[in-house]
Amino acid sequence: MKDPIGSYFLPHGTATFTSLEYTEIVTEILTAAQDKFEIVIVSAHHDTSDASLEERISLTLNVINPTPSSVTLLNRALQRNAAKPSTYFVLNQCRHDVALFRDMTLVLEELLGTRLVSAHLYFDIAIQEAFAMLGNVMTVAKRSNAAVEFRQLATVLLSQIEKNQLRS
Repeated sequence: MKDPIGSYFLPHGTATFTSLEYTEIVTEILTAAQDKFEIVIVSAHHDTSDASLEERISLTLNVINPTPSSVTLLNRALQRNAAKPSTYFVLNQCRHDVALFRDMTLVLEELLGTRLVSAHLYFDIAIQEAFAMLGNVMTVAKRSNAAVEFRQLATVLLSQIEKNQLRS
């Protein structure tokens, strides 16, 4: 399917797959898409991993909320070396009007260093409104702060993908 701003997407629906089935499906999609698209973004469950799939991935992005529980779980995962070097993190639902969120953001910046993407996504009512309208903020609220933040995030991620490709 193609959305109003020209991005192609494949809706996932409500089907549930085993890890092996999911890997086979994503591998098939990536193989078919490699001739048509330069960059393919896959939104997958956080525990999806397979060696054959991982070698095709340029960058993994984990979305994290600056909350005490998220920081604790992330710290445990990092201590187990669960995150690969090509894994980056983006902060979501940042609220600089709440002291606890500001403090957790500082802790995450210290914990993740350069693996934390510089573009943060702040709490914005436009995202909730777009979701309620079954749309996305890039088409429903083009001038909202959230739309600006998503464009910044896309720019930063594309730059990081290019750096990773030059290294390999």
